[in-house]
Amino acid sequence: MITYWRQSQSLFYSLITVFPLLIIYEIGLILVQSLDLPPVRNSADVLLQSVFSSVGIQGMLGLGLVFIAGTVIAFYWNRNRDPNSTFSSRIVIGIVGESFFWGLILVLIMQSFQALLMNPTVFQVTQQVILGLGAGIFEEFLFRVLLISGFVPILILLFQWSPSTAKIVAVLLAAALFSWFHFLGPLGEQRNTILFLVRFIAGGYLGLLFIFRGFGITAWTHAVYDLLMIIQITVFAGNQG
Repeated sequence: MITYWRQSQSLFYSLITVFPLLIIYEIGLILVQSLDLPPVRNSADVLLQSVFSSVGIQGMLGLGLVFIAGTVIAFYWNRNRDPNSTFSSRIVIGIVGESFFWGLILVLIMQSFQALLMNPTVFQVTQQVILGLGAGIFEEFLFRVLLISGFVPILILLFQWSPSTAKIVAVLLAAALFSWFHFLGPLGEQRNTILFLVRFIAGGYLGLLFIFRGFGITAWTHAVYDLLMIIQITVFAGNQG
């Protein structure tokens, strides 16, 4: 159990478990086009792709190579820290199973705000599923991996805070930006203070999960949460009809 708890937080297992989500997301984008549906792409994905393009990393192939290179580097980093560590499929299965648990908890937390989250959408279920998977990958990479990991050392440097205090403030800052992000762009949600607070709560939950359980579990949790909410909203809409 101790080995699972430690290894499941590692960058190596995070990248291993997130990579299938990335593949499914990209296949889903191709499927959407083949069905003659309007093309969709997660907003955080678009933002990150533009940043990657500026440094010469183009499209899915470039991103895939970055993931593979990162996985190899993380594996050898793990081996240097723990020479006895080996790849275990049980840890991967455990990460996915644990993420379903955390995703269900988040659904239960958000249950009280279900009516607010049921915003009208022009997207069909297939498109919503693809966007949900993309949110798990790219929003967690942007708002948790990059922002929280970036905020912590800056806050420690500027204010001489303890790592624990800096992490808490970083989680709150990232949660606020995460919530605000959902109101941006032509397809953004209508600005609403209560809805901002709802998204902020979800962002804080995912931020704490990232701190304690790592990127892989947080990405899967976000994706699972979105998929469960899509199912719930679809069933609700069907019953209403």
